[in-house]
Amino acid sequence: MLRWLKLAAAAFLAFWLVAAAAFAFDTAIVGQSERLVDSLKTDVEQISNDLQRPVINDAKLS
Repeated sequence: MLRWLKLAAAAFLAFWLVAAAAFAFDTAIVGQSERLVDSLKTDVEQISNDLQRPVINDAKLS
């Protein structure tokens, strides 16, 4: 009986470690994607403003 209990505890611990690592990875991915979305919004707003008021100068031509 004790052997099965040890085996079940080891299996549960292994599952817990894998699941915890997966959740930590998901959190990191979500944080990175949120930062990238903010950067993309800023870029799109700048492009939209440039298209509404097109001013072409020497710096933009090169």
